[in-house]
Amino acid sequence: MTRFGDDPHALPGRDDRVLVLGLGISGEAAARHLLRLGAAVTVTDRSDDAAVRERAATLPGARVVLGGSREAEAVADAD
Repeated sequence: MTRFGDDPHALPGRDDRVLVLGLGISGEAAARHLLRLGAAVTVTDRSDDAAVRERAATLPGARVVLGGSREAEAVADAD
């Protein structure tokens, strides 16, 4: 597995786990891109409102953790 700090041009791949913080427009786009590259993606967002749940539903294959109280759990699981 390549550590991103070792090669500034490295992209995540199949053996990499990535945590995306926030499911806004850019977080959703980042998660989609990372999933296409084959990374194991966990997405977390502080909110649990309808708009965020709709975005989360469009990310098949990603682990999604909504609601601020569980963000620490998502970070711990991604390590």
